[in-house]
Amino acid sequence: YAASASPTAGLWTGSNIEIDSNRILGGNASIYIYGNGSNTGIYFRNNRADSAYTYGIYAYNLTLMKFNNNSISMSNVGSINSYGMYLNNCNVSTSNYHEISGNKMINCGMYGIYLSSVMGQASPRCQMYNNAIGGGFRNSNPSGIYFASSAYNWDVYQNSVNMDNQASGGNSAALYVGQCCTTGSTLLDVRNNIFAVTAAGSSSFPIYFSNGTNYAVRGTSSWNYNMYYKAGISNTQPFLYVAGNQTIANFIGNGGYNTNSISQNPNFVGGKDLHVFDGCFNGDSLGVTIDLEGNTRASFADRGAYEVVGHSDDIGAKVLLQPSVPIATGLQNISVIVKNYGINTVYNGTVKYSVNGATPVSLTFTDTITPCDTSLVTFTGSQQYNFIAGNTYTIKVFTQFPNGNLDSSRANDTITVGPICLGMNGAYTINASGSGSTNFTSFTNAINALLCGGVSGPTTFTVAAGTYNEQINVPLISGASLSNPVIFDGGFGNASTRILVNNTTTQSTSHTVRITGASFIQFKNLTIRSTGTNYAWPVHLMGLCNNIKFRNNIIEITGAGATGTNTNFVPVVMSGSTTSASTNAQIRSDVCRAGQWLFGDGVHPWAES
Repeated sequence: YAASASPTAGLWTGSNIEIDSNRILGGNASIYIYGNGSNTGIYFRNNRADSAYTYGIYAYNLTLMKFNNNSISMSNVGSINSYGMYLNNCNVSTSNYHEISGNKMINCGMYGIYLSSVMGQASPRCQMYNNAIGGGFRNSNPSGIYFASSAYNWDVYQNSVNMDNQASGGNSAALYVGQCCTTGSTLLDVRNNIFAVTAAGSSSFPIYFSNGTNYAVRGTSSWNYNMYYKAGISNTQPFLYVAGNQTIANFIGNGGYNTNSISQNPNFVGGKDLHVFDGCFNGDSLGVTIDLEGNTRASFADRGAYEVVGHSDDIGAKVLLQPSVPIATGLQNISVIVKNYGINTVYNGTVKYSVNGATPVSLTFTDTITPCDTSLVTFTGSQQYNFIAGNTYTIKVFTQFPNGNLDSSRANDTITVGPICLGMNGAYTINASGSGSTNFTSFTNAINALLCGGVSGPTTFTVAAGTYNEQINVPLISGASLSNPVIFDGGFGNASTRILVNNTTTQSTSHTVRITGASFIQFKNLTIRSTGTNYAWPVHLMGLCNNIKFRNNIIEITGAGATGTNTNFVPVVMSGSTTSASTNAQIRSDVCRAGQWLFGDGVHPWAES
């Protein structure tokens, strides 16, 4: 549907338009509105818009719009730069307010909701609430909700955002705010939301305030009671970006903000189904009386777009504490935290675990677990499990019969962990023609083994002569430390015969070796080469990387890229993320050939050494 004399330029003069309860299929945009700056009363409600290529909703130059209770599913083979909603130059007319509520958006390539120059009034303020955005993101630098600039006087309440792709861009976020020039009461009020990054290894942040809180939110009480999550990071790695990094360890109360916010995995029912089953994390009282589906909210509502409907007798396995990665060999306890998700106090129940699909081991526990409380249940003695080196394990833990009754909600009963392996320790080889339990035929296979089990001691991979056509990414490795480093070593003097090479065609994957937020990793006596003709970063350190060492390597760009004159061609990059520098990295006795040298925020010509 296009409301314009010409969808790309003509000014449309209509007002009081309702598009309600339709199914809209295909096209570049499901609805395209190019207004004249005086359009009021544009209502888009209860519609199902499927498979648009670039825009679910395109709105330009409108002064009053209400987008309520729509389901927008963008084409999953459409533009990777697609928008669920694109709103530009839509400043509200006097005494009116925009409203974006109750919408579900999936498969948005780059942006869920994008706003630029969409200013509201001091009263009534514009409303954005009860929206569920994601997954299905595909761009390398996506954002769930994106306030570009001059988008003031908005209340952002009770939304759920799931960033589910492995982004590599430097300012990707569930909520991005790029405003720069206004402070005070006209800014955003951001409460009771779930902002989650569920793809491990992604560069996305739950929050990215490019210019800090003074240009983002109204005050300390207006950025609070949210749930944030970023998969696969430690308590000291970058978590939120607020004109600088905040960590899980220090974001609560930082600057007086987020005093009641939490870092918590929301455990969405699915990547594109943002229901949650844990109703124990109530937020603030904001006057939002129903959720996305019309369910009545509690006065202090559950965070996110969906209110959790209470059940009577309802327990579930929450966290597997033992075994933990890296797993040691031999008999191990199986310990699990059981949570009471129901409204009744639980006095007894059954917990079972199964390894690799074998017959479950059962334990009946007796304890007093009040609603939202937990209890530790441990299988020990004859109920331990014997872990054997060389095997891969998947552990399933589930609960039954709270208070001797059938569980009233099965959705939260079970957790599954795995595949996981025993921790690596000692000497291994990488040899494409080799064999045996300690040999890996590729760097990729070796890294997969590290991800499966972590390390329980110093771990060295001796690399055999050969050319390995691979592109590798080394993320955080469990157990790696100063005393337990992970080393890839071709042997002294052998760099020219141990060659790791990649030819990339895309900027977001321009590396041969990328280290993403990992620590205590070493590469020695290897050739690390890129032959890309458009992009070539043989070595790329991205995120917070500590204690990284490259020694006695040949790091080079060959082919057409060897004469590259811009930062698309750089042998060693330590600034893949614009939001965190790498520290304690050593590039020692290496030969770097061609391109430029890029470190931190500076670009300097590189001379061969």
